[in-house]
Amino acid sequence: MSNLKVLKSRNLFYTTFLLISFLLVSCNNENEPTNVTFEGPEITSFSFLISDNPSLDNDIYFNIQENTISGRIPINGHIENLVASFDHNGVSVIVDGINQTSGSSRNNFSQAITYTVITNDNQQESYEVRAKYFTGLPIFYIDTNGIPIDTKEDYILGSASVFGGLDYNDNTSSAMGIRGRGHSTWFVHPKKPYQLKFDEKTEVLGMPEDKKWILSCRILRQDYDA
Repeated sequence: MSNLKVLKSRNLFYTTFLLISFLLVSCNNENEPTNVTFEGPEITSFSFLISDNPSLDNDIYFNIQENTISGRIPINGHIENLVASFDHNGVSVIVDGINQTSGSSRNNFSQAITYTVITNDNQQESYEVRAKYFTGLPIFYIDTNGIPIDTKEDYILGSASVFGGLDYNDNTSSAMGIRGRGHSTWFVHPKKPYQLKFDEKTEVLGMPEDKKWILSCRILRQDYDA
């Protein structure tokens, strides 16, 4: 009988021990924080990293203001072929119907483009990315094959193109001639005026097509007198 009592006591002890252990584990599990991921159609960060874009000198972080993402790309950055890095809390991000992968997908940022975040329950939010290039002003490229523009009499042959930026259309390389223009301004003024003559009538920065254009200090205008 003594052995039976000892066995029953041991069983009671182990049963009590297991019950207490179970209760302690249950309590601990209730107190442990649970990581909850909140899904939504937001972009929370947007950048261009030098690791993905060798043309950049440093990492560039854009600002997010409501549904506009904006920033500036330096002139050495290949704005027409950049890889963006971004964080979002949706399930996918789309640009022009193409799925985007942070740190991998390339896009042309010379014009404003739209990123759309989509969630599992089909919530959507669109963000316009506006990247200013250099100063943000249009850039006029003139190539005379290394020949200096040092005369007002003869046109130096070459080509010209325009990077319009966010507000204007680009102009692809067009054949043209360029020469000096003006009187005292040509000899004295450090920012000399020039006259361009395209082979064909050409639209520049939204202005009507014309063959002859004047570059005068910081002003571009059509040459109606010639």
